[in-house]
This record gives sequence, structure tokens and C-alpha cells, in this order.
Amino acid sequence: MHQHEQHAGRGRRWFGEDGVQAPEVMRRRARPDTAYQCRYLDDVRSALRYQFQTHAEVFVPEEVSCRLIFGLDSSLEWTKEGQPTTATISRGRQESSTPDSDYSVTTALSNFLDAKEKKQYQRAVAKIIIGAISRVDGYKYSERRTNDTSKGDGYRFQFICRDSL
Repeated sequence: MHQHEQHAGRGRRWFGEDGVQAPEVMRRRARPDTAYQCRYLDDVRSALRYQFQTHAEVFVPEEVSCRLIFGLDSSLEWTKEGQPTTATISRGRQESSTPDSDYSVTTALSNFLDAKEKKQYQRAVAKIIIGAISRVDGYKYSERRTNDTSKGDGYRFQFICRDSL
């Protein structure tokens, strides 16, 4: 079987004679070319819409990544039901539920006495961010894996698109 190699960025992709791509081994990738500073969920949505619009008209599909950076002063408000607050205002009052202000990025990165509590708190923040992404791209995601970092500052959550399985 003759195989063809196609160079795409830094990675290599192998194709068989029939032109079908062989399964790719997951490798740690280089840092994304684009980074967005996000203070609010609206910033996340705007950044993702820009990414989609910028790369949607490419003739050959490609993998695109970006980094979303949340500072300690970031405010990710959402209601207790897990839905982000809306900016819809009717007759001077907001129509969504009262946001749960107990959650913040600063608290998510602070030292918890209980590692289980820290993981649960950070998972809630991660799911809010993934929810915002889902509302922009229209796909549904599920948590696939959780890893504790060696630095002890938090957990890394990996989500997978359920619609592409």
C-alpha cells in the first residue's frame, strides 16, 4: 500500500491509496496564533463569531484554534439554572433570573481546602464557557476528561463535540 504524506502546518497527515485520511494520533499542538482577552461571556461569543467568519470561507477545511484568556477581573454571570443572563431589558428591568454572583474566575483559581470542591467549582465555570461556545457554533459538547495540573492552580477540562461522534 502506497501512502502519501501531506504537510499541513506543523503536523503530518497520512493518506492511503484511496485518499482516506488515516486516524491521527493526538499530539500536543503549538500555541494558537490568535488570543482573545475575555472579561464577559459576550466577549467569548464575539471572539468565536469572528473566528468562524474569518475561517468559514476557506476552500479546504482546516483546523483552527484560538486561546480565550480570562483575567482575574473577569465576570461570568449566569443564572442559578445554568443559563447566562441576557441583556434583554423590558420596561427598565431585566427579564432573566437573578445571576448567581457567588462564582467568579478569581474564586475558581483560589486555594480551596477541599480538592473535590475546587474541581466542582472549576467544572461549573468550564461548563458556562462551553455553553457560550455551544450557543455560537450550534453544536453540543460533553466533558471527556479532567486533569489536575502539576502547578496546582486548577484543572484542565477536555470537552468533545457530541455532534461529530
